[in-house]
Amino acid sequence: MPMRTRWNERTAPLEWDDELALDVDLLVVGGGFSGLATAMMVTVERPGTRIAIVERSPLPAPGIAFGACEAPHLLNVPAGRMGAFADDPAGFLSWLSREEPAEFRENDFVPRTLYGAYLNALVRDRIRGGGESVALVRGEVTRIRRVDDAVEAALRSGQEVTTRAAVLALGLPCGRAPWAGVDEGAPPSALVEDPWSVGAFDFDRDADVLIIGSGLTAIDVVIALVRRAHRGHISLISRNGRWPLPHPPPGEAPHVFARDELEGPPRKVLRTVRSAIAARKPMNQGWAAVVDALRPHATSVWRAWSGGERRRFLARLRPLWEIHRHRVPRPVLAEIEALRANGRLSLIQGRMARVGPARAGRARATLEGAGGVTVELDVGRVFNCTGPVRNVRESPDILLQDLLSSGIASTDAEGLGLSADDSGRLIDAAGRPEPRLGLVGALRRGDLWESTAVPELREQARIAALAITSVLPPSPLPIVAAGARANVTSGRSES
Repeated sequence: MPMRTRWNERTAPLEWDDELALDVDLLVVGGGFSGLATAMMVTVERPGTRIAIVERSPLPAPGIAFGACEAPHLLNVPAGRMGAFADDPAGFLSWLSREEPAEFRENDFVPRTLYGAYLNALVRDRIRGGGESVALVRGEVTRIRRVDDAVEAALRSGQEVTTRAAVLALGLPCGRAPWAGVDEGAPPSALVEDPWSVGAFDFDRDADVLIIGSGLTAIDVVIALVRRAHRGHISLISRNGRWPLPHPPPGEAPHVFARDELEGPPRKVLRTVRSAIAARKPMNQGWAAVVDALRPHATSVWRAWSGGERRRFLARLRPLWEIHRHRVPRPVLAEIEALRANGRLSLIQGRMARVGPARAGRARATLEGAGGVTVELDVGRVFNCTGPVRNVRESPDILLQDLLSSGIASTDAEGLGLSADDSGRLIDAAGRPEPRLGLVGALRRGDLWESTAVPELREQARIAALAITSVLPPSPLPIVAAGARANVTSGRSES
């Protein structure tokens, strides 16, 4: 399919500076989807706000999902629901209809690189083209402090800045490498902690590969290997030994839950869901719409559970939830299954027991499968696709550790993320909301559970922008009128 306008002067990678201006109203830490969406909403609510967005590792498009991907990687949500703003959920589809006429429909799964181009265009149209005072800065914030009616931040470079407010849009830090504690001298070049790091795929195409994990990132790595004409065998190992499930075909009838149907502990909710799925079978309707019907209630159900119930869900039902909730486009899964049928790929339930050196710079991995079966593999690469850290208190991230050790931030009981109130204001160790510190993105999963997909993140950005602008001085510029705001969110410049 032709991607005529994927990269042009509006959609090309954003330019990031190395110096942070000292005179800013709002500091946004993190230049992925959540941070940029929040910044753009602030410019709508309070035009003229001086904003600095600091990102330690800028990519061609915002965030790993859209900036570290490749042409064959598809969105896992249909295009018609991927608009970047809460008041214009079809904004991406509208943009596609202008940029790629007649190429995509509402239910299509579009290349993620194209979504990244859309986000770049939005930033340019609203922030750059709209005359807003917004700086994009390459750097790493390592310390944040509240001082009177201000926020002080320090960067790894030694630079310091004082601002009226800050929004944390950090994303989830990586988990511990799966070979930590079992590495017996494997060549460092063979162990790939970040699959999208430079050089990760630069190895012998005939060498076998081991991927640890079997979720969405693991599937992305498989597709990337295939597109590079990799010829070796691809082995994947995960504790549940399951793929994410496919999206249903278009046209499946929706399902609706009343909130009171989902009362009770996790096992009772599971029984309700299974009963709803069984009731649809005589009508030849699948399970996916039932799982989707949980989405509007996910946060209230999560919050209603006790700490013990949450922990039981995480320990026993989380893997089942993840493969049903975070689904894969059917063509992608069909390609994976074809590789498996042709003997080029295998999926093992188990764990990696140890990894050491092998000949020719390769690594020898010892796997323990179900039933105690042991398998040894000599591989050119071991890719870590195990996902983010499970408990943020265990993360080595410098800023996270500073926020927690200083008491400026706190975590939920399970350590899934940082705590915030319903307006996205960070909650400190004493349980008090910080009006000048906002939190958006995946680090809100401990409070909200659902905090990874664009539909949830864009709503968080809207709410956080309203809360943050309430502590800023009155806007020096006229507020955008309601009619004009629709143009802003659809990607048309107001300049």
